[in-house]
Order: sequence, then C-alpha cells, then structure tokens
Amino acid sequence: MAANNRTLTSSNRQPHAPAGEPDESRLIQPCPFSRGYRIALASAWRSLLIYESYRLVLSGMLLSLPYAKANHPLLQHSDPKLFQAVALAYFVLVLVNGLTLLLRRPGYATQAQVQIFVDIAAIALLTHAAGGALSGLGILLAVTMAAGGLLIGGRCALVFAALASSAVLGEQVYTHLNVAFDDRGYTYAGAQGAAFFAIAILAFVAARRTEHSDALALQRGADLIDLRQLNEYIVQHLQSGIVVVDDTLHIVTANRAALQLLNLGAAPAGLDIASPELLEKYRDWLAHPLEDYATLERVSGNRVQVRFSRFAARSRHYDMIFLEDDALYNQRVQRSKLASLGRLTASIAHEIRNPLSAVTHAAQLLAENPQLSPQDRRLTEIMMDNAARVDTVVENILQLSRRSPSRRATLDIGEWLEQFFSDGYRSETLPRDVFDYQRPGAPVRVAADPEQLRQILENLCGNALKYGCPEQGKIVVRVTSQPPCVEVVDHGPGIAPKLAEQIFEPFYTSSFSSTGLGLYIARELAELNQARLSYIPAAGGGSCFRLCLRDAEEAGREL
Repeated sequence: MAANNRTLTSSNRQPHAPAGEPDESRLIQPCPFSRGYRIALASAWRSLLIYESYRLVLSGMLLSLPYAKANHPLLQHSDPKLFQAVALAYFVLVLVNGLTLLLRRPGYATQAQVQIFVDIAAIALLTHAAGGALSGLGILLAVTMAAGGLLIGGRCALVFAALASSAVLGEQVYTHLNVAFDDRGYTYAGAQGAAFFAIAILAFVAARRTEHSDALALQRGADLIDLRQLNEYIVQHLQSGIVVVDDTLHIVTANRAALQLLNLGAAPAGLDIASPELLEKYRDWLAHPLEDYATLERVSGNRVQVRFSRFAARSRHYDMIFLEDDALYNQRVQRSKLASLGRLTASIAHEIRNPLSAVTHAAQLLAENPQLSPQDRRLTEIMMDNAARVDTVVENILQLSRRSPSRRATLDIGEWLEQFFSDGYRSETLPRDVFDYQRPGAPVRVAADPEQLRQILENLCGNALKYGCPEQGKIVVRVTSQPPCVEVVDHGPGIAPKLAEQIFEPFYTSSFSSTGLGLYIARELAELNQARLSYIPAAGGGSCFRLCLRDAEEAGREL
C-alpha cells in the first residue's frame, strides 16, 4: 500500500492554515484510498505514539513469556523456537519503529501503515506458533484493527480487516493441512474475521466523527483568528485613537493613531508611563463617571479630545479611552455648520438680494437724471457703494455655504508656493518687489486641497498687502517643517492681544471698506483641511499669520 505523506493546508472543506501556525492547524491524508479523509497532524502523531507504547509493552510481554512461565497454556501446543524467534523479531521491529517515530522520519502515513502491517504479520505468526486460532492469541488483532481505523481510517481500515481475516483463515488452513485436523478452528477463525471487519468499521465511523469534530474546531479557530486580525486591522487604521486599559492601569492595546496623538513610538506597559496628564483625566473620570469628556494639550499646541467608556467582559472590566485630534473634531463641526449655513443662505439670497437689486437699479436710474444736484448725486453714489458692499457680503456667505468637501492631495508645499507666487507675479495680483518667499531647503509634504489652499493664501497675502505696510519692508512668506506650517509675516502695526481671536469672527473688521469675512472664511477652509490658522505677534513688530497643515504621512494612515 503506497503511503501518502502530503500535508494539506487548504481545501474547500478545511480552513487554511496561516504560515507560522502550529501543527494543530495542519491536516494530513493518511489513507491513499480515501482522499477525502484527513486528520490533524499533531493529534495523529500523539495517537501513534500512544499506540507505539502499547506495542512496546505487548512485544516485551510476548518475548518474556517463554522465560517467565514455560508451562503457560498458550505454549502447550506451540512451537517454542518459532514463538521465541517471532517474538524477538517483533520486539526489535517495535524498537526500530519507536526510533523512527521519535525522529518523525519517514512521514506519518508511512510509519502508521508499516506498524499495522508488522502487527498483522507478527500476531498471525505468533498465533500459529501458539497452536493456531484456538490459542486465542489472534484476538490481539482486534486492537490492531481498532488502531488502523483510528490512525489511518478511510478504506484502509477495511483493507487491514481483510488482511487480518485472511491471515487468521490462512493460518487455520495451514494448520489443518500440515499439523492437525480440527474443524473447530474454522468457526473460531471465521468469527474473528467477522469481528475484525466490525471493529474496523466502528473504528472508521468513530474516526470520521472525530475528523468532523476536528475540522469544525479548526474552522472555528480559523474564523476566530480571521476575526481577530480583522478587528485589529480596523482598530489600527481608525482615525480616532483607542487605548484599552484594565483595572490595574495596564495598557491592553493601543492603535497607531493613539500612539501618534500621545507622541509615543510604542505602547508602554502602563498608562502612567504613556501620559501622566491622560492618567490624571482618567482618574477624574473614575471619580465622576458622568463627566466622560476631557481635553489634552499636545506639545505641538493642538488639542486632543478625550472620551472615556467602560466595557464589561465576563471575567473583568476594561476601560476604553478614545482620543481624537481636535482638527478632525473641528472638521466635522465645520461640515455641520456649513450644511446649516447653506440652508440659511438660500433664504438670504431670496430675501436680501432681490430687494437689493431693486435698490441698486433705482439708484442707477436716479443717477442718470440730468437735473440731479451734486449733493443728491453724491447721495446716490453712497447708496450704490453700500449696496455693492452688502452684495459682496451676501456673495461671500453664499460662496462659503457652497463649499464642497475638501479634496486633499499630497503637495510639496515649497514647490506649490513657488508656483503660487509665479502665477501671482504673472497676473500682477501679487507685486514681485513686495514679497520675499523663502523656500525650504528640503521637501515638506502636506495633505491639502490645492484650490482651498490657494484661497487661504490669497486672503492672507491680500491682507498683508492692505494692512501690513509693505513700504516698511518686504512681506515674508516662509515654510517650517516640524510641524509643516506656512507663515505670512508683515511689518504693519500688528493686532492687539485682546483682538487676536476676534479677527477670525465673521463680520469683524477695522476697515469700512472690508466685509469682515475674509479671515473667517480662511479659517473655515483651513479646518476643512484639518489645518489650523492662527495669529501670533511677529518678533520686532508686525503680524504673523501661521497656517499649520496636516503632514502627508500622518494623513496617509487614515481610513
């Protein structure tokens, strides 16, 4: 019988065993006549080791039997020399099988089949040496049949039963023809043959049930592994940071976003090591469970929104800490605000623009009257100027409400700014002799919507031209890399500290000719791109508007 040692790791009925998994997840096809029958390799080796132990004890007892008790009933009608020779050969073969089993060379199927064949041949010869079928020694083949059904199974179990039955009947025929005539041996040999087939079939059925149980266990194990890997992948690629701690403040898991927000390279063992400030917020939450929101200040100046939640498992509870970059939080808020503003401005367009158009048209008709006095003509000009200003305010609000979500791309901000100024110089919207663009020495890659970034820079550069006193010095535009920021620095009078935040509010302006929406729109666009626009006083006087953008590498990790 050819041995089949091929190890199977995947089929339409069995789960796939990932590389590096233990032998329990590998299957083997031990019977070449039953290609659909497979057993777990590791459990098969263990079963074969148990059977080898039984064979070692059995062969030792049979070898010692003539020496221990010469008048034993098994030896009364025996051939002592033949019995001793066969028992010795059987014992030696069992020892050799034990050595190959420890080395696992050759493969499992070969070793199992050889052991069954050796047992059938040895026990048949020992039965003959002990006096034939009536000696009762042939009943040992029942154990061999059961082992064959469990260790190899499939149709091979029936082959083993056929061989054992043939050996028992053959021994009886040989004894009948050459030694002594005894009809009782045929009946006994026939009964043994039938028992062998029954045992082989029962062992095969039991093995099939075991196979199905093992296959189901392997499938469930593979499903659990897949589910665990899927959950881990989802958690690791979430934009929000997640930290799970147990009741001893030990960090069970932390995803990449959490490590990044906490400025950690790897997850430490305890929450106290990861972030003492976060630990303090966590203890505040334990003392006041209803207050499950908090805020952390990062080294870069950005804030992190923190939320706490408890997960109760069967054996113990775990606390989950959700961390979210304030830029992401503000981005969602801005989208919600813009959606609400869009509904509002649809009404504004109808309720304000239509009457405004009528007022403007009436003022234009009135200005065309040749009999209008210079004083009245001046009044019509004031009406038209203010109507145009109101129309500009409405247009800016409508433009803001129609903002589409940012379509961010990876940009080399140094190269992009050079193209921005080149276009501005060519169109004469940016005077060449006014701006001093300082390009960074190394590429600085950011994630931003190019069109929205252009609108922000046009607004900042326009304000610097208007209020930054360019006649006192060039307006400096420079790039920093850690974190990636664009700074627009002028030499104007600057802004009072108490007004620094108000300048980003809608309709705030210090100029009669301005709508007060420019910086507000610029900050809204920045937050849509997860960027941050802020004002800082320039060293030596003047103003500095800093636009901190999202690093391209960090943005690439988001879902």
